[in-house]
Amino acid sequence: MKRLVASLMLTVTACVSADAQVYPIGDLNEDWRVDARDLRIFAEQWLDDNCLEPGCVADLNGAAGVNGIDYAIFAANWGLNG
Repeated sequence: MKRLVASLMLTVTACVSADAQVYPIGDLNEDWRVDARDLRIFAEQWLDDNCLEPGCVADLNGAAGVNGIDYAIFAANWGLNG
């Protein structure tokens, strides 16, 4: 009986997690696309003096604030749909 319950729980967990989707990297407005709307957010944060340290949504690599490395990551994901 324990095996049956454990198997059922694993099956349900796998089905639920398989249905979950992740936003593409660079989708800053969480609309499942990396597009011009995200580029606007990215540019605003890149120019924002408060985004020189990690923590801004446009800081895609999580280090040293929003910079050229983040732009390269953003550009590599341009046009992706979630």
